[in-house]
Amino acid sequence: MQAGRHHGTTMGAETTSRTGPAGLTPRELRPFFHSLYRDAGLLQRFLAAWWPSLCPYEPIVRFVPAAARAFDFGCGSGTLLALLAATGRISTGVGCDISQTAILAATRAEMHLPRGVLEFRTIADFSETPPGPFDLTLMIDVLHHIPPARQKEAVLAAARCVGAEGTLIYKDVAMRPAWRRWANTTHDLLLARQLVSYVLVGEVEHWLKEAGFALAHAESYSRLVYGHELRVFRKN
Repeated sequence: MQAGRHHGTTMGAETTSRTGPAGLTPRELRPFFHSLYRDAGLLQRFLAAWWPSLCPYEPIVRFVPAAARAFDFGCGSGTLLALLAATGRISTGVGCDISQTAILAATRAEMHLPRGVLEFRTIADFSETPPGPFDLTLMIDVLHHIPPARQKEAVLAAARCVGAEGTLIYKDVAMRPAWRRWANTTHDLLLARQLVSYVLVGEVEHWLKEAGFALAHAESYSRLVYGHELRVFRKN
């Protein structure tokens, strides 16, 4: 994930910032992401455009503090940070991921956003995440991809990036009902070629409580066959 940063022309950045998504529904986001990721590979472009239909961003975005300095732990191709930057919800954002392909797509998309707002980095391990502090740390659909023996370590690594009175937004795939969990398991076997490992959201709540966080919001929802567990934590 050491792909270099690229910047587009000033005109390109201005155009994208003026013509951000009309709204946050999957239908409204689709043309925005399809255009923003026009320089990425076909698969990355397709996933960026259609991912909000499976894992919606509306529930997450409403908890983002205004003008936050944001860090996305396991950002993938950077779609969430790109959305937050294009809509002016964050002042700066850093995204890290172990996938060089995903980070390359993110840096290409960043060319079409306002300069100096986002930075994307490839890392070999989550122990290499930037120390922060950040006003906001995002950990979205990451934990089930991490080996069980290191899942608590990963959550605490994300927590350490949060500054005083900051926010940590956590979301992952729901374990129940079983048929939704198996739908996602099949999805990851086909797309990520990985047999994933789920964590009860109560365990995550316990780990973060021990780390000095208070649970501010809890919500469960579903899209198509996928179930989601959203938790918002505030650092005490």
